[in-house]
Amino acid sequence: ILFPALRGHDMSEHQHISMGWLDRLDVVDWIQYLINVYGANIQIVLHGVSMGAATVMMTTGENLPFNVKCCVADCGFSSVWDEFKNELKATYHLHTFPTLHAASLVSKVFGGYGFKEASCVEQLKKSKTPTIFLHGEKDEFVPYRMMDLNYNAAACEKEKVSIPDAEHAESHLIHPEIYWPAVFKFVDKYVK
Repeated sequence: ILFPALRGHDMSEHQHISMGWLDRLDVVDWIQYLINVYGANIQIVLHGVSMGAATVMMTTGENLPFNVKCCVADCGFSSVWDEFKNELKATYHLHTFPTLHAASLVSKVFGGYGFKEASCVEQLKKSKTPTIFLHGEKDEFVPYRMMDLNYNAAACEKEKVSIPDAEHAESHLIHPEIYWPAVFKFVDKYVK
C-alpha cells in the first residue's frame, strides 16, 4: 500500500492544498514510480475518500498505463467550485458572487488553476479506468447528489453504491457489511 500525503497535508513539501487538482499529477508520477520499482506487471488500484476520492477521479482522466486496473471513489465532490459553493451556502450563508469568484481568480493567479477547471466531472468524461462510486446518503459536507454527477459523467465501466444512514466519509463505518463486499467484489473483477 502506498499512502502519499496530498499537497499541503502531513509531510508534503507543498504549502498549499490543491483540492486534488494538482495532486492528480503527483499520483500519475507515483504510478510511474511504482512501475519502475516493482516492474511492468504490477497491478494498481486507486482508492480515495473525500478529497482523496476527488484526486483519484481526477487522476483517471489522465492518460494512465494499463497497470492501473480500477478506482474506488468514496464520497468525492464533483468539482472544487461545486464543493466550495456548497460550503459557502451551508456553513456561511454566502452567495458565490463575489466571494467564490474572487477566490477562484486568486487560485488561478497563484495556484495555476481556477475552481471550475478542477473538475472530477470533466476528468471522468475522459476516464477509461473502471470506477466504483460509493457515497453516504446523509452526507451534507459533500452532498450525496454529487455522486450522480460523477457517475453520470464517467465514460468508463462503473458501478455505484449508496450507503444508507452514512454521513461524510462514514460509509465504511456505518455499513461495513455493504461497503467492503461491494469494494472487494468490484476490485476482484479487475485485479487478478
